[in-house]
Amino acid sequence: MRHVILFASAVLILPACQTAGRGAQDQHHRAIEMTAPDSQISHAENPTVTDGDKYHVIMENDRVRVLEFQDHPGDVTHQHRHPDSVLVAMSAYTRTITFPDGTSKVRTFAIGDIVWIPAQTHSGKNTGSTDSHAMLIEMKEFKSFPPPSAEVPGAKNSAP
Repeated sequence: MRHVILFASAVLILPACQTAGRGAQDQHHRAIEMTAPDSQISHAENPTVTDGDKYHVIMENDRVRVLEFQDHPGDVTHQHRHPDSVLVAMSAYTRTITFPDGTSKVRTFAIGDIVWIPAQTHSGKNTGSTDSHAMLIEMKEFKSFPPPSAEVPGAKNSAP
């Protein structure tokens, strides 16, 4: 049995063993503040270039890029940039994220955590005792919904 998670046009297939036993009441999705000042983002690079042994493109289109990230305890990534993203933890792990201004944050993830990560520049280190494994859905653009008063083609508009 496999479970499918759909985010922003990207489909992730999770083996049942990673989600088994987790009912709707046990699923936890959380937002984590992991931001650095926006002015520092332009100096960073693509993680598939800076750390191509750890980041792999799974799929890409004009709206999103889906990266798979894997590393081992003690591994370090070079400074790189991510746009607004959704992270899906495929394993339980702990990382220390260091921002260009020298500040750092320790983050611990459980299997199945789904986290919104605002655009940022950072480097990272696996400071735990387990391998890191995550899917990162990077947003390429933001398309807003039409205002509530706008007509939607093919929809029945209910005017008062």
